[in-house]
Amino acid sequence: DIKKNLFHDLRITLKEKKPFIVWIENKKSYYVDEKGMAISQVEQFDAKKENFKDYNILRHNIIYKNLPIIQNIANKNSYVINEIIINTDLLVKLKKLLQSINNIVKININFFEINSNEKYITIITAEGWKIYFSLEDDIDSQIKKLELILDNKSKVGKIIDYIDLRYGDKIFYK
Repeated sequence: DIKKNLFHDLRITLKEKKPFIVWIENKKSYYVDEKGMAISQVEQFDAKKENFKDYNILRHNIIYKNLPIIQNIANKNSYVINEIIINTDLLVKLKKLLQSINNIVKININFFEINSNEKYITIITAEGWKIYFSLEDDIDSQIKKLELILDNKSKVGKIIDYIDLRYGDKIFYK
């Protein structure tokens, strides 16, 4: 914000836009704030590519190491900086999911994948297995089911492929 006052006085007010997530779509990556606005495009020096099973993902080097990485696997859009690229409903659900994962379950997340219709989100863990969530159902109940499964690892055994929480009261795992 720039204001010109009397007698050669110029007042400049700056507000830092802090990224909340990294949004990847159509081989381009964007820093996105908590309102869903694209702040800037991820530059080549900010990130490096890593191979993870069948995925090529970006891992951030210097500034924003702890930002969640969300990859939209179906859409092929190009976005403009300083415009909203994520709708509000999806962003609210993502915030709730991230808070719950960080505060309650505490698992090591490599990145997230979201499908084009924004009904499901997949978490790819650092260990290589996946967690499927429904964005149409209650996130809290899905987190509680995930917590139960992870607390009962001795009965369940080692999760090697996935935990699927998308189907109401049922839990599928392999």
